[in-house]
Amino acid sequence: MLELFMLLMERAGLMVLLAYALLYIPRFKEALVNRQSKKDYLVLLVVFAAFTVFANISGIEILASREIVPVHTWSIQAGSAIANFRVVIIGIAGLVGGFALSLPIAGLSALIRWLQGGDTAYIYVTSSLCIGLAAAYLGQFFPSSLKAIQVRQAALSLMGLELIQLALIALLSPSSQEAHSLLQVIALPMLVTDGLGIWLFLSVIQQSLRDLEWAKISQTKNIFLVTQKILPYFSSRMTQESAEIISLKLYESFDLRAIAVYSPKSQLYAYPKSLALSHDQINYFWQAYHGQVKPGQLIQVGDFLSLPIFVKEDLHSLFILEFNSHAEPNPLIEEILLGLSQILSMQYELKIADQNTRLLKDAEIKSLQAQVNPHFFFNAMNTISSLVRLDPNRARQLLIELSHYFRANLNGARNEKISISQELEHIQAYLSIIQARFPDRYHISKEIDPASLDLLIPPFVLQMLVENAIQHAFENKANKSDQALTIRVQVQDQELALSVSDNGSGIGEDKLAAIFNNESVPSKGNGTALNNIRQRLKTLYNDQAQFDIETSQAGTRVSCLIPIERKND
Repeated sequence: MLELFMLLMERAGLMVLLAYALLYIPRFKEALVNRQSKKDYLVLLVVFAAFTVFANISGIEILASREIVPVHTWSIQAGSAIANFRVVIIGIAGLVGGFALSLPIAGLSALIRWLQGGDTAYIYVTSSLCIGLAAAYLGQFFPSSLKAIQVRQAALSLMGLELIQLALIALLSPSSQEAHSLLQVIALPMLVTDGLGIWLFLSVIQQSLRDLEWAKISQTKNIFLVTQKILPYFSSRMTQESAEIISLKLYESFDLRAIAVYSPKSQLYAYPKSLALSHDQINYFWQAYHGQVKPGQLIQVGDFLSLPIFVKEDLHSLFILEFNSHAEPNPLIEEILLGLSQILSMQYELKIADQNTRLLKDAEIKSLQAQVNPHFFFNAMNTISSLVRLDPNRARQLLIELSHYFRANLNGARNEKISISQELEHIQAYLSIIQARFPDRYHISKEIDPASLDLLIPPFVLQMLVENAIQHAFENKANKSDQALTIRVQVQDQELALSVSDNGSGIGEDKLAAIFNNESVPSKGNGTALNNIRQRLKTLYNDQAQFDIETSQAGTRVSCLIPIERKND
């Protein structure tokens, strides 16, 4: 019994080492984490099938005389049995993939055991199929996330699968005496080593997933640190001074061998100074971004990786990064660099848009269209930073929403009219960030007429109404968890009705009068923004637009009625 136990532990250790090595294959780890697409399940099926084959052919043969043979041939002698880890593989397949994974693996295990022969092969074919069903059934009671599974609980539960096999040996064996003698040899070693094998297997998987999560957290945090370092040095154009500072910050933040930055006309800076790309290499990067490569994509040529900065769709400047051989860019690094490229491109566009705002005729419209509230930006960045450790996927999603928010501001600054769908995307990006800052505080409902989505409106009208309500409507409301906001867009004959309603504390009579009389309104509160919107609609539509405010202590409804305008009008 002790000899069998030691041999089984040797096999268990080898299988755990193989599992640990497989977890360094990105595609397998991705499939293990996601388990969503057919390709993911196909990858898992291939890997678990390989483990099943290995478990069967590396088993320990126990002869009819109960002599233990550490290495057996493919064919099994009459009266012999095999001790192996197929129960462990089938059990973990049930935890990982449910019926879709455990049943094929159980079927494969049964087929291999049948082909190996022996006069009791039918027992192990039956037990494999029963264990496959039981494993998938047990898997339903465990969390879908492998990280959340309690390893001890899983090991004890799946040890029950071995009990199923032992029970079937006792029930189906042609000779109860032979079954009893076999169980005396294998029962205890199989139960103990199966439990330890499952515990080790799951522990290795969980540790690998934790390492992956910490890597994502660390690299997501890194992009915020890099962004905070270099944003103060951005201006509307890249100078040699700013290129040097930004390059050194990037060099310090990533494990780089060298870095260079180029403008359309020349090399602005390189570190170390000896770095020099050939003229053909530089031309290749520039021509690629002016041709087949879309903005927002990275290009790798040999040891060099590009970090493009775009303004609108024009290539503004280009950072060329050379990584050290031991720190070549992986998909996570490339994702961070891509996000950094988008943020920096957006920052340049913001700088240029800020300069161009002075060319707009109407100063009030200019401020509405081009202003990016710095308080909102820093609050959003703080919110995202706080989520980096708790929920890195949510942090990355909010970063994308912040990008959409800034993009919508720039789009509004460049266009006199945008579609309702674009305005709603702007609003959704803003609300996603607000709701991340204040979970469960705001209850947002939308009533959007599908026929209105392609209609045109002035940028920021509806967005400013929503933002104004969020900022000011609930200031004096005692119950912070009961803050409701309703956004309505309806087509009414030849007019478009926009409204934002809240259940806040209402607008005071003096402030309301100031809004409609075009008088001076307080700097704080919701008077200035509403007055600007009213004046803006009057300027754009004259008497064709209506602007109305209905308010009481139970809430406020701000509504606009403007002529319908389509893209082709």
